[in-house]
Amino acid sequence: IMASEVKCECAKWEERKEFHSYGDYDEHVDAINAFIRAGVLEEVPVMGRYLDSSLFEEHWYRCTSCGQTWRLIAPDPPSYGLWRRVISSE
Repeated sequence: IMASEVKCECAKWEERKEFHSYGDYDEHVDAINAFIRAGVLEEVPVMGRYLDSSLFEEHWYRCTSCGQTWRLIAPDPPSYGLWRRVISSE
């Protein structure tokens, strides 16, 4: 396989519309931290708050391979949190 045919690690990740429990969220954070230790992700400043709200605990992570930025929102009822790609128009 040629290097240009290999997709970035983050291309395999699925977005999450919600976390089913705090334990589910904690497992996701553990996976993110493992990717940071492996050099796959780096935490970057939040450049635009989700729904323009400062009420959410929000973190952004950038893939070190392709540059895609991901948004993590912690669950805080009634919100169940989320994990998704940051779209430049947001």
